[in-house]
Amino acid sequence: MHVINAHIIPEHFVTAILSSIATMLAMILLLALVWRIRSMETEIHHLSLRDELTGVYNLRGFSLLSEQALLLARRSDLPLSVLFIDLTS
Repeated sequence: MHVINAHIIPEHFVTAILSSIATMLAMILLLALVWRIRSMETEIHHLSLRDELTGVYNLRGFSLLSEQALLLARRSDLPLSVLFIDLTS
């Protein structure tokens, strides 16, 4: 700490600068964690709506999308037809 020993910058300024740097690093870490958690939530949401093997929507995904389509059709006063075929045994 030559800066402190040389008395170029007063000691309380050095403490303030170091605490500001620590705060910025903590904020950067927090933003990185938020970004990672958000991407994981998006992946979980995607996996909950689609079949892992085929990538097509599962029953939950179909129900969600069909409800949205039905609400949009009602709001737009348009007819809506849906064909659902379940191929599972």
